[in-house]
Amino acid sequence: MINLDIRPATLADGALLRAWVNADDSLKWKKDTKNLISTDDHLSWLHSRLADPFTQIWIAFHAGTPSGQVRLEKKGDFVYVDIYVAAEARGLGLASFALNESISRYTKSFRGQTFCAIVNPENEMSEKLFLKNGFHKEEDKSGYWLKFIRVAG
Repeated sequence: MINLDIRPATLADGALLRAWVNADDSLKWKKDTKNLISTDDHLSWLHSRLADPFTQIWIAFHAGTPSGQVRLEKKGDFVYVDIYVAAEARGLGLASFALNESISRYTKSFRGQTFCAIVNPENEMSEKLFLKNGFHKEEDKSGYWLKFIRVAG
């Protein structure tokens, strides 16, 4: 895990975050977002998420290059995890590093959180990522999407 880092996202990251969420290999696995997101809609969303004290968005870096993001967003009893790593940075340990580092930093601010990831059952890479990093699989009431839970801090 050489040259891996994360930093908090800012409004200046809006175009990069929008490009990632609109990437085919991102939209393919989204539960709620299936269409391209406009610049205005994304900017409005990003403003609201950055203003929410219970949401943290992290930009993940490999060798100094922005290569992914992790969003931790508190909704009800869970802090939902959304993660994306650009194709060229996959297989380098960045996803595990960014996931664990962002959870560690979140729990320094908000102890005793239950993290939740909702994963398409065909997304084997995400399933492996969460299982490898302390999440356990639970049955999802929807009957299709997989639910992974990790209690931290």
